[in-house]
Amino acid sequence: DKARQLAALHSVTQSISQIPENGDLLMHIAWNTLNVLAADIVTIYAYLQTEEQFVTPPSIAGQLKAEQEMGAEIHKGKIPYVLIQRRETTYVSNTLEHEIFKNSPFVKREGVQSVAGVLLKVDEDVVGIMFINYRRKHSFSKEEKQIIKTLASSAATAIKNQRWLQTLSNIEHEIITTLEPDKLLGL
Repeated sequence: DKARQLAALHSVTQSISQIPENGDLLMHIAWNTLNVLAADIVTIYAYLQTEEQFVTPPSIAGQLKAEQEMGAEIHKGKIPYVLIQRRETTYVSNTLEHEIFKNSPFVKREGVQSVAGVLLKVDEDVVGIMFINYRRKHSFSKEEKQIIKTLASSAATAIKNQRWLQTLSNIEHEIITTLEPDKLLGL
């Protein structure tokens, strides 16, 4: 079982680095995480740390009961912001007994019983948050937490790299299309 999980983890982390620039990286990560961990729903919110805001709608893998609810803006005080403020990944085996998740509309609406709220960060730069949801009771073993940690690290690095590539592409486009010498030198 461990060998199978490691092989799956290896293939996922390897495939993350091979997503084309125009591919949906977050959706790819969400579906692979769902498959590797046998979760019911995986939700990934991109986070813009400099602006302190989440990008909506999130990337979602799995079948939702109420998908239209997922496009709403995330306000401060909501679960994603709470987890960012805590600066740590949270594993919850019973959402009904956990102070953060017990009153969550998403948890109630989707029947989520266990969840991992995973920070996606590179060094101190948070690039997103991933929720791995189970509609059944699920205990997170030490090995599974290590797999999640490895997946999160690879995913965060891929997200950050994709953002850098997009930034470089935008700058390159500006340089190529700018005709004014002073503006060109500034770029």
